[in-house]
Amino acid sequence: GIILEHFDLANGKPMATTGEKEELNPEDPDDRGEPLGPAEAKSFRALAARMNYLAADRPDLAFAAKEVCRDMAMPYRASWKKLKRLARFLLGHRRVVLQFRGGKMPHEMAVYVGSDWAGCVKTRKSTSGGVILLGGACMRFWSSTQTTIALSSAEAEFYSLVEGATRAIGFARLAVELGFPDFRIRVYTDSSAAKSFVSRRGLSKIRHLDTKYLWVQDSIARKCFFVEKIDGKSNPADPLTKYLSWHEMEGL
Repeated sequence: GIILEHFDLANGKPMATTGEKEELNPEDPDDRGEPLGPAEAKSFRALAARMNYLAADRPDLAFAAKEVCRDMAMPYRASWKKLKRLARFLLGHRRVVLQFRGGKMPHEMAVYVGSDWAGCVKTRKSTSGGVILLGGACMRFWSSTQTTIALSSAEAEFYSLVEGATRAIGFARLAVELGFPDFRIRVYTDSSAAKSFVSRRGLSKIRHLDTKYLWVQDSIARKCFFVEKIDGKSNPADPLTKYLSWHEMEGL
């Protein structure tokens, strides 16, 4: 409500998507408009923080809110435009309900991961997205910008898979400490290349990969968790890596 009131969108037109992919301007690769003044920058940071708070419980907002918050240090006119676009999406989609149905205690944790390779046109950094499901219920999700610049889509998917496995193992250990059973972890990726790489041992031809990521190969060999391939169109992690319409997100 506060966000919509700030932009005076009571009679505004809602948007079907949370944002739109930026296009690179060949003449000015860093064209983001003028920096916001001190007062506007303060308002931007306050609204961006509120949007980030909403996104903690809403997977449909996670990626767009993350993109908005990347500009908090130095917001520009383009940053304000992204925030207002996201507010227009909220105008038509004020609530999202996450359902937790009762039933038998599951024995397996499903982790879906994905990435958008070089999605940022300014830095060419990729985004990792993932969701942890337990008995069909969404327990945790994330959308994060990869710190390492991936040189291929396969590498970006690999980094996303490693992050998903890391979060899942930590979540499973926490569950055990709280008295729950030791869940079997199954990670799903839509990248055949990433699945192939983590299923073997060593760097092979991808020698530039940091060895700190290779623990995942050893973990799979010791059956600490399992990796499966899924179709990209049915990957629920997809909305956490790029801008999608509500119709596309609802199906996932």
